[in-house]
Amino acid sequence: MIVYEGCLEAFDRYLEKLIAAIGPECHWSSEEEFCEYTGCPPQHLEDWLSSDWIQHYPHMVLSQKDVPGAIPWVLYKVESREQRVRVFSASPELAAWMGEGGKPQPRMQ
Repeated sequence: MIVYEGCLEAFDRYLEKLIAAIGPECHWSSEEEFCEYTGCPPQHLEDWLSSDWIQHYPHMVLSQKDVPGAIPWVLYKVESREQRVRVFSASPELAAWMGEGGKPQPRMQ
């Protein structure tokens, strides 16, 4: 996870670089939008991410030392003066369950 404090412009540039480094298959959204899109209740987000997603270090992704797998997703959250960004890709089991072009759906409600 990368955390910025206060400078939204620098954070936006970082997000743009990260998304570009992952490529056109990259999805990106706020954590809130991700929950709305997938139907995952916000209170279960961390459990779902830790069980069905693989987390990647953003700085390693930027340097291409870590390449996200299936369904790469950049999640960001802005709270007050703090912004954070995390990178995930679907676990092999989740990717297989979703199929090609599938919509990520939480298995817990």
